[in-house]
Amino acid sequence: MSTWDGQPLGGTARQLAPALREEVHDLEAAGTSAIRVDESALRGTLPDAASLR
Repeated sequence: MSTWDGQPLGGTARQLAPALREEVHDLEAAGTSAIRVDESALRGTLPDAASLR
């Protein structure tokens, strides 16, 4: 099982997704016209699809 800081990646994703969604919603509500989500910090730790099979 792949982990990130000792936690399964699925658990990390389930914690991160709502926080990211809320942040994007707040930025939209504040009138931000362009939002870029840079996931490069996570990409370095996420397994590729082939390793999950």
